[in-house]
Amino acid sequence: MVLLVNKNHIFNEKDIDNFEMIEYENYQEKQLFIESETFKHYEMLKAHLKVDGIIIEIEDAYRSLEKQENILLFLMQDMAE
Repeated sequence: MVLLVNKNHIFNEKDIDNFEMIEYENYQEKQLFIESETFKHYEMLKAHLKVDGIIIEIEDAYRSLEKQENILLFLMQDMAE
């Protein structure tokens, strides 16, 4: 499933009701939630790139609407200072 979110396609929490989310601990030992099919493909890409000596990691993944709004407010306040 493709989920497009932008100014023309407003995010709705119900859009992800059918997503199977898994918990993943990244390199910073941060607990993340990521959609299972996306994670499967990420793992395949990571293994393929490792053969060439390229290391990739997930910095961040799913954010709730509330968390994303809080990040936006923080950034807006930071830029206003």
